[in-house]
Amino acid sequence: MVFIHGLIDRLMILPRPLMIRFRQELFTIEKDKNIPYVDTLTRMSREEGRQEGSLAQARESVIEALEIRFGEVSTDLRERITALDNLRTLKAQLRRAITVPSLDQF
Repeated sequence: MVFIHGLIDRLMILPRPLMIRFRQELFTIEKDKNIPYVDTLTRMSREEGRQEGSLAQARESVIEALEIRFGEVSTDLRERITALDNLRTLKAQLRRAITVPSLDQF
């Protein structure tokens, strides 16, 4: 990620007068709106972090629901749940964990 950011930064070098103007306008916008500028790569990185956090939370919710309902959850089942990387699938698994009659049927 750092390599890509550096590459894009080098490719988007503005001539000095434009860079000075860009920075002045950026500073004015940040000051007027009280919002710091966040470049595209930083926004993407933050979004990825939020998504990973959501996935981790969803995985833990499925495991916790199973533990509350059925007690100990096997390492194998934990690993299979942890391997899931789709929020929609994890939400479906959470519903299933809440409604399934037994751990064997999960």
